[in-house]
Amino acid sequence: MSDISDELRRLMVSRRAGLLALAGIGAPLAAIGASRPPEPAPPVQIIEGLIPTLSTFPLGQEVALAAGVQAVRTAGFARAGLGSAMYIADPALDDDALATRPASVFRAGKRLFRLAEAFPTPEMFGAVADGQTDTWPAFKAAIAHCTRHGAVLMITSGSFLLRPAGRGSLTLDCDMRGAGLLSSTLLCDVVGHHGPVFTLGSYRLIADLTLMARGTAPTAGLALRADKRATFSGHMRVEGVRIHGFETNILISNCYQWSLRDSILSAGGEGLLYDGADFTADSDSGYFNDGSIEGCMIADNRRNLCIDPPKKSANLFIGRGTAIQNARGTTEQALLKKIRPLRIEMLYGEGAPQIPLLRMSQCDATIDGCFMSGTGGIDVGADWSSTTLRQVTGASPSDAFVATGGVGQSVVVEDSDIASPRTRITSRKQRFSRSTLGAETHGERIAGMSLALSPPGNKTAALHAIDGAQTLIARDIAIPARAAASVATVSLTAPNGPCVAIATPDHALEALIFSASVGRDGHVVVQAHNPTDQMRRIPRGLSVTIALFGFEPSPAK
Repeated sequence: MSDISDELRRLMVSRRAGLLALAGIGAPLAAIGASRPPEPAPPVQIIEGLIPTLSTFPLGQEVALAAGVQAVRTAGFARAGLGSAMYIADPALDDDALATRPASVFRAGKRLFRLAEAFPTPEMFGAVADGQTDTWPAFKAAIAHCTRHGAVLMITSGSFLLRPAGRGSLTLDCDMRGAGLLSSTLLCDVVGHHGPVFTLGSYRLIADLTLMARGTAPTAGLALRADKRATFSGHMRVEGVRIHGFETNILISNCYQWSLRDSILSAGGEGLLYDGADFTADSDSGYFNDGSIEGCMIADNRRNLCIDPPKKSANLFIGRGTAIQNARGTTEQALLKKIRPLRIEMLYGEGAPQIPLLRMSQCDATIDGCFMSGTGGIDVGADWSSTTLRQVTGASPSDAFVATGGVGQSVVVEDSDIASPRTRITSRKQRFSRSTLGAETHGERIAGMSLALSPPGNKTAALHAIDGAQTLIARDIAIPARAAASVATVSLTAPNGPCVAIATPDHALEALIFSASVGRDGHVVVQAHNPTDQMRRIPRGLSVTIALFGFEPSPAK
């Protein structure tokens, strides 16, 4: 029985050894219970399973593998434990691939092996995340590999030093993801460098990492730059990224549909700059912006945001809890030009009182939810078409709203509280609803006119800029209910220039008749008439607001 057991044991060992040899793994395992001299060690040590493992990547060297080996693993790139990866034999490779991709392709006899990871890391190409070793060549090789094979470049935890001076820009035609903006840091030594460090390609994503500048130079941390040769270029996404300390943290030059989400742009010259300056005037560039900024903090830059395309842009959305704070410049925190439409939602602004939070030009803007604290407010300039404010609050006297427009321009303010005395609104069309602007409280629109109420008890007209011309407002003109003819007459000093008499009572507008005349002394006399047949419809002591504007005075003879 013992002889039969020994024979079965030898047969099993022989069968397993034959299978291993057929797979090309190398020498057979030592026979169990067999007594024969040990075979010499194979050139590649078998560590686990049926796949041989190399201690390091054979950079510039040829490896001796058995003919049947189709896959091999490395324990690391330059040293074991750092950059372990899987490689497979690829018959489509040639000597040119070996020459141009030495960090991801190696030779084993007549065959060539290439990196076969779906989510490669820079360490697989020789990078060391110690913040001191220059990893630019490794990143360049990693990006080229991911672009060629459709892989996602994963940035592990640690600090990777990049020295781009004299090397151009790394174009990301692949997605690049980190382990989190507090974990993965790309430290860019920009001294002597010009232009962007990274350029994001069309339909690509960069996410969950930090780009940080070391030194100063006229450079950008990240550029979103469309391919001029492509018909539709863009669809670029930046998510969960912190970009810190570059002359321009993000540079956008003519791209279609870009988005910036849950990111931080800080301590740079321009936080985000859209200018399209690298495109010629006779091309179709500069037309499309179609961008969105959501859930971001843009703070402590010389200017936090500048959208100034060469031609026109469209559909910019800023919202979902974005904060624009503490610009270090002296002009404005955010400059927005040629954007139609511009929509802003849930924006928080903080900064210096003398610096406007938003300065807009040639925009059709809707601001729905904005809280300002200690800023210079919102200035829509003079060359705009329409501006709508809803639920906008200014917490300090400097948080003003300034809109000085011309013919055809309109302002709508609803449910807002902008108490700054610096607030000025000049437009031909306006509507104010349940809002406080400067020293005035604005109520519901009645019969096509805006109801404007001065401070309570103010029976003396005060000069306000509300509707495109100088405006006089008086309040609390008592109208006795039993009077049948001219029941109220008030004399107001007319402004220099045209004026008109318009009355907007709290209710029962159809029951009153108003008239006005201008005397040679420049006084405007406004009369409120209460016809007898309407007497029952007018309550006792009706409070009336009278606004004067746009009237061509004809002095009484």
